[in-house]
Amino acid sequence: MLGIPDPMIWSAYLLCIIFSIVCVIFGILKWNSTDDSINEVEDRQWAEAEDKMEENL
Repeated sequence: MLGIPDPMIWSAYLLCIIFSIVCVIFGILKWNSTDDSINEVEDRQWAEAEDKMEENL
């Protein structure tokens, strides 16, 4: 087949194609999803730390 007699080479090519397809599907599923709960927690912690620094001045 296509001049490649070794089945290990074919398996490497096949796995590359399969993983590429999996990565594309994962990217499509996670395209615009964000974890807002993490961002809100970080923002709240940052605001609290900033308030404490302002109080110390």
